[in-house]
Amino acid sequence: MSKNEKKDTTARKLTFEESIGFIDQEIIKRRGKWNLTSLHWMDYDDVSQIIRIHIHEKWHLYDASKPLGPW
Repeated sequence: MSKNEKKDTTARKLTFEESIGFIDQEIIKRRGKWNLTSLHWMDYDDVSQIIRIHIHEKWHLYDASKPLGPW
């Protein structure tokens, strides 16, 4: 096998945009764990948007060799 024929064994890191569907599923799964009674002006949509923004800002820290869910 020549240098040009070698397979790339490194996994490509998914972009945030490519992962947003999975991220949304994980947020929805955890919705029941949130107790928002102390913040009457915030609802589920507000909190989930804040979480998405936070994940987007920290995306460069995500290690693609580990599962996304626990992160």
